[in-house]
Amino acid sequence: LEEYLAHHPPLPFILDDVFVSFDDARAVAALNALRGVAATTQVICFTHHRHLVDLAQQVYGGELDLIELDRAGNGA
Repeated sequence: LEEYLAHHPPLPFILDDVFVSFDDARAVAALNALRGVAATTQVICFTHHRHLVDLAQQVYGGELDLIELDRAGNGA
């Protein structure tokens, strides 16, 4: 991804529940690694695991834009 972004215009980097099998330490390490990617392109992570959201909030604090959907699938 870094090599691609070095030679092409940025495109959003979209992840769908990629951390679901990670323990908390690995998830935090991966979230920290994405900080570098987020400096050059938009990073969008989807998850339905609340504990991963909590970890992301710890890692990114106020830098995280969180959009939560209610159970009916409507924007919260």
